[in-house]
Parts: sequence; structure tokens; C-alpha cells
Amino acid sequence: MKNSIKVYGILLAAGSSERMNGVDKIWAELNGKPVISYSVDFFHQSDLVSDFVIVTSKKNIDSLGNYLQEKGLSKIKLIIGGDRRQDSVKKAIDYINSLKKKPEYIAIHDVARPLISQSILEKGLKLASNIGAAIPVIPSKDTVKKISNNLVQNTLNRDEIFFSQTPQIFSLGNLSSAFEMVNQEITDDSMLIEISGGIVSTFLGDQKNIKITNTNDLNYISYLLGEGQYEWSNGNGFDGHKFEKGGPLILGGIKIDFGYHLKGHSDGDVLLHSISNAILGGASLGDLGRYFPSTDSRYKDLNSSFFIKKSVELVKNNGWNINNIDATIIAEKPRLKEFALKMEDNIKFLIDSSLVNVNVKITSTDEVGESGNSEGILAQSTATLYRNMKIKYENL
Repeated sequence: MKNSIKVYGILLAAGSSERMNGVDKIWAELNGKPVISYSVDFFHQSDLVSDFVIVTSKKNIDSLGNYLQEKGLSKIKLIIGGDRRQDSVKKAIDYINSLKKKPEYIAIHDVARPLISQSILEKGLKLASNIGAAIPVIPSKDTVKKISNNLVQNTLNRDEIFFSQTPQIFSLGNLSSAFEMVNQEITDDSMLIEISGGIVSTFLGDQKNIKITNTNDLNYISYLLGEGQYEWSNGNGFDGHKFEKGGPLILGGIKIDFGYHLKGHSDGDVLLHSISNAILGGASLGDLGRYFPSTDSRYKDLNSSFFIKKSVELVKNNGWNINNIDATIIAEKPRLKEFALKMEDNIKFLIDSSLVNVNVKITSTDEVGESGNSEGILAQSTATLYRNMKIKYENL
């Protein structure tokens, strides 16, 4: 035992890695080490952890055993996980309860979060020792919608929305009792305490403690770890269209009640067009006209969300990730400031990454030019992209 505090770790490594394009994320390389090694090393070296068990899949049990033996950690208990998350955790709890000397507290952690820190474990243990259950959370930066059948039901209060992380710390007795009372499927270990009527305390987590669910997350964590050299690039985009009678007006993928729409081959969304061009420009991949010419009838009246998604796909295929989008809408009318946040949220959704910073500004030219004379709307955008230099050279 490393110290007198009875904190027993449960490392969960039994996931299917379905969104990793065929890569088993626990073995994915980060700075020359497999992802799982970051959690194993942390729990082995932390003076807050007495011991730990690893729950893994049947296909990884042998390779993980060999890996631990090479690291001199062959005494660590390996358990084959169950079909559901709670099944895997329950197997670990049953094993811990079978020990002659049971720990007072347990820390459950996803190995897909390699950037665990000592401060998170310390804060969690301090709270759990008073309350019995403690989880790290981070506040939502985005507007959150409740949706049913692709229709918005209502907007939730962002100040009350938080995202949970791991490690989550529990009294062994409390969690064991909760397992006896709950059988429904859970996605988060603290749900067992919630459903059984217990209290779960929270503390501020770490924005860097993100979970790897796809290859973009892997690239971002690699960047946070400072692995290799990164190439940065900026791209600019510009578009403008005249008004034509008949609404609605569409900007940033948001429908706005207005008596005019923007005349164009697609839906005339100048904001999404300028952002798409900026994204393509940042990767030196030309512009929208190269891939989606206005002479092609297939793109007639098309929703411009398509152009954003395809532009993102094109740059990602060349190893690029999007860091920031800064866009300006230039319009005398209608008044658009109330729609800016909705546009930002929708653009993040279309890019499919909550890690991208998106900023939409609204301005006018004080009655100068076509937009100033209310004849149409202009938009200009800048996209900041980055990629690992290793990826760049592999693509040469």
C-alpha cells in the first residue's frame, strides 16, 4: 500500500471504440505511449491511491496482461468487463468487496481520459469523505436544446447544465448498496447514487480532462500534450447576395422571419458560404466553386449546411483541424444581433466539434454600398486551422 488513505482505483478500459475508425483507443499512441498508460502510470504513482484494478474487454485481456508484465505491474488485477458500463463496474466492486481489507473509498476512472490530474483526485476525495459521492463537472459553454423528432421542444437553462467527468469518487459502502437497488441502464456511475436516492456532490473539473471518443479528440489531446510540431494556417472567405422578395432569410443556418431572402444558387446563406471558403482556404484547397459550381443543378436551392460539412470533411482528410472561426455579417437590415448566439451554436454543431471557437459579429456600413443601402447582405470570415507536422509530411 502506498499510503494510509484507502482509495482503491477502478480503471475502465472495456469500451468498443466504435467511433475511432477502427483504432482501439486504449492502444492509440499519444506522445510515444499508449492511451491506457497515462491512467495506469497515474494510479500507480499517486500517493492517494492504495491499489487499483483494470476492467477490460475479452479481446484485450491478454495484450494488456503482457503490457503490464513488461512494466513490472503484473500483480494488478485484470477483470473482463460486462455488456454495459454498470456491469463492468459491478464486477470490479464485487472483486473489491471480496478483499480481506476493504478500502473505504473508490475512484472510478475512464482510461479514455488520459489527462487526469492529482488535483482532481484530491478535491474529489475531500468531498467524498464528507458527502459519500463526488464527481468533477465542467459548465456548458453552449446553448442547450431539448429536441424530439428533430424539433426543438425547449431551451434549457445553460447555467444549470454541466458535463460530468471522471474520476468519480464514492464510498465503497454507498455504491455497493446502490447496486442492490438499481437495475436500469446508466451512462454515468454517479447515476446509481442519484437513482437510489443518495446525494452526489460536485466540484469543478478540468477542461483538459476530455474523453477520447473519436480521432479528433486524440489529435487535440496530442496537441495539449505538446507532441511534435504543429503547423498553423489562416483562411479568409467572403460572400454577398442581393435581397429578393419572399422570406425567410437564412443566415448561419438559422431561419429568420423577414420579408426577403438572399438570392443565390443554393439557399443564399452568405455566412455559411464565407465560412466554408475560409475553411477551404486555410488548407489551401481552393473555394466552394471548385467543388460545388453554381452551374451544377444538383446544388440548386441546397441547404448550405451541406457546404460546411463537406468543407470540414475535405480539410480533415488532409490532416487539418479547425481551431477558430471568426465571422462578420455586414447588413443594414434586418437587425441580427439577437440571432448571433444561435448562429454560433449551429456552426459548432455543423463542424461537429464543441472544441472549436466560433465568433459571429454583426455590423453595418452606415448606408455605404449595396449592403448599406439595404440591397443585400455581405459576410466575411477567417478560419484558423492546425495540423501535426508529421501528418503534413506523411501526405507529401
